Amino acid sequence: MAEQSRKSYITAREFIEAWEKEIYELNNLDYFIYLLINELASSIELQYFVNITSKHLLYLNREDIGNLSFSIGDSLQVFLERNCFNSCPLQCPSNLNDPVNQEEEQIRNSMLLQFMQHPPQCKRKDECLYTDLLNYVVLDSLLDFYNYEMNIVLSENDKRLLKFAEFIMHIVINIIRKKGQDSLNEPKENASEKFSTMLYSDDNTLLNLFADEPEDDEMVEGDEWKLSSNGVDAIIEEFKESYDRINSDDGIDQIFDNFGEFITNFLAISKIDELHIEDIEEYFNVILLNDITVNEHVSLDDVKNAFLKFIEYLEFNDYASLVREYKQFIDTDFSDVERVLTISVDYQRKHPLVNYLLQESKNKEKSIEGFFEVKSVHNNIAKLEDIHLKAAYRYVDVSKIGGQLLKQGDILHVELTYENHLWSVSHVLIVYPAKAKFYLY
Repeated sequence: MAEQSRKSYITAREFIEAWEKEIYELNNLDYFIYLLINELASSIELQYFVNITSKHLLYLNREDIGNLSFSIGDSLQVFLERNCFNSCPLQCPSNLNDPVNQEEEQIRNSMLLQFMQHPPQCKRKDECLYTDLLNYVVLDSLLDFYNYEMNIVLSENDKRLLKFAEFIMHIVINIIRKKGQDSLNEPKENASEKFSTMLYSDDNTLLNLFADEPEDDEMVEGDEWKLSSNGVDAIIEEFKESYDRINSDDGIDQIFDNFGEFITNFLAISKIDELHIEDIEEYFNVILLNDITVNEHVSLDDVKNAFLKFIEYLEFNDYASLVREYKQFIDTDFSDVERVLTISVDYQRKHPLVNYLLQESKNKEKSIEGFFEVKSVHNNIAKLEDIHLKAAYRYVDVSKIGGQLLKQGDILHVELTYENHLWSVSHVLIVYPAKAKFYLY
């Protein structure tokens, strides 16, 4: 995948010509957008459309993917320049992890009131940026592209479109978080020298500008260790061999195999030194909860301790320094992961999936499935909001899920059924902690 991802969708020369700027006018923001276009296109082709056939309504070929990514990059550049780096004081792109204080929230709401009556709320700046880019950049770009370039008219509530938009947003935010901080901290700084350097490269080859390793074909015999020695799979295997587990049947090996697949196949991380604490948080808050509910041989406590050993192993061998951040995550967020896992496991124990599938009286016409945020909960009655469609459900009976354990902000992947003028949880797939919301968009 690493080799494939280096294919260029737009060269530096093509970008400069299309951008309608002289090379001496190009700045760090332009440079970031150029990198993002190619990285986004690569992710769309290699991660999203790889399992979608050409018969799918939204299917795009390589050229169309490049054009769509350019369109999104173009809209993103305008949005960032006119809003984030101009009238808005929040500076979200360079302060993603900061909370939004009351004054900043009022400023943001006053800016958005010209576009909508009830601006969506956000508690952290990455949430604000995600919401605004989704609504004012990505969805608009997708609707326009499919309408004018592909002659496909779509509704903004089309579930296929929303799923694609959510994937794109995940990639965009990850690129901003992990690859764009240097450029976006000084967006107006001149970048003509960077583009001049790239112009000397072959226009048909995209240099791996997001990483420090050389191209595969530049490797000389005997240098293979430079790529493989800190490769994800190799390091995980090394750790598994050195990790002296008390119980060899505890399933920890499978957990680390799943973790390796997650960071290589989904996050497209090829080297272990590219691993960030946010990647581990995403795994614990989303992926692990799904893995562990179907693996009765593994306890969450075992996984927590094993990951501490793994991260200490990385730091001891100078692969990555994440011990302090991991311990902070455990201290602040792990209890919520434990709590929601207890809810999911208890539900599945009391309501086996086979019983649910055999229910003949289930009224599908009055049922909906989705991801719902708990806005409030009291006496097993909750107010829920669909995190994707923003539809609100004011009175929902959550007694079947064990409503007394739920907290405001929890994300429920459930089926709701409407009967006797009341919505109720009819089936639970899994419950996520509040911090999973960003990753489930």
